[in-house]
Amino acid sequence: MATKISARFEHTKIISGYCQICGEFKKLTADHVPPKGSIVLSAVEQKTIMEYAGKTKVKGVKGRRGSVFKTICQKCNSYLGVFDMEIKRVSQSVGDKIRLHFTHAVNPFNYITERINTNHYLRGFIGHMLASTSVKSCLTPLAETEFYQPLRDFVLGRINSIDDTHDVYYWFYPNRFNVSGNGFGIGQFGGGDAIIGAALYFYPVAIFVGSKGRDNPQLSYRQRLTKDDSKIFVDLSYGIFKQSVFPFMGLEGASMLLFSDAYITVSYSVG
Repeated sequence: MATKISARFEHTKIISGYCQICGEFKKLTADHVPPKGSIVLSAVEQKTIMEYAGKTKVKGVKGRRGSVFKTICQKCNSYLGVFDMEIKRVSQSVGDKIRLHFTHAVNPFNYITERINTNHYLRGFIGHMLASTSVKSCLTPLAETEFYQPLRDFVLGRINSIDDTHDVYYWFYPNRFNVSGNGFGIGQFGGGDAIIGAALYFYPVAIFVGSKGRDNPQLSYRQRLTKDDSKIFVDLSYGIFKQSVFPFMGLEGASMLLFSDAYITVSYSVG
């Protein structure tokens, strides 16, 4: 029996607020993260990342049909649905190829490829990353920060690329729990500026968006995604498995993670 209630309960109750994509004060709607169609919708629980990783029993926030965040308006929610079609297609195709790879061993290489509309794929992913936050973020007007404003402008089609402001990485994500959030930092003891990040991880691909030009050794062997890419190459090497939840689990070397637990959410199927 649970001995504690998840802190996520404090970050879910709201009716109206500032949409985390367009910034307008409106009635807010529930956004599915991961998006509908990219995974099988089922009963889930949400916990903060520290609650999920900890040993204390915690009662999570329940959802009957997937994990939702009530942080964006109806117009932006519907708008993301256009891009979700590409996320759904890529996720299903990559998943099918991975099953074929491990079941029949027909591919002599340890990776699979998939064609991609990078613009639609990334706009959808980043839109859901922006939505994956606490409702407390919706209580005050959005600030035009160096990290978030280009992401919002990209999702809304005001700019065509974030290549000049952000680095995007992706990798095989073999886990059955999903991780989403933003506003965290990855630093190096004795190193330079920290990487500000946003993330959305669900089977079969993890997407990590970080501030431009700031390195971390554990990102050095991940694939980069830019506006000119027409395919993704998903490395299926076993070495990636233990670091698939980077930077929230498996942080190595001199790296350190700075974050607010309420803004990094884990969701997983129950029942």
